[in-house]
Amino acid sequence: MTIITIKRAKVLYFSEVFKILVIRAISDFNKSRSYYKTVQEMYKLPPSLLRDVGLNRSNIRSKVYENTHGGRQEQP
Repeated sequence: MTIITIKRAKVLYFSEVFKILVIRAISDFNKSRSYYKTVQEMYKLPPSLLRDVGLNRSNIRSKVYENTHGGRQEQP
């Protein structure tokens, strides 16, 4: 005897999809705003302080990106 099971696919309604997209857009906006604010603050620091924490001006953006977005920035 063969048993067939049928699973119902979850149907996403427009309101659910819209909600997910809005939440994702807000999250991306907040990450972006945090990134730019942090980069501006880091560029205000004197070189001696940057050296003390193991940074220089050329890698501020990549380190901040890794910190705010959780990964490495893609190079074009």
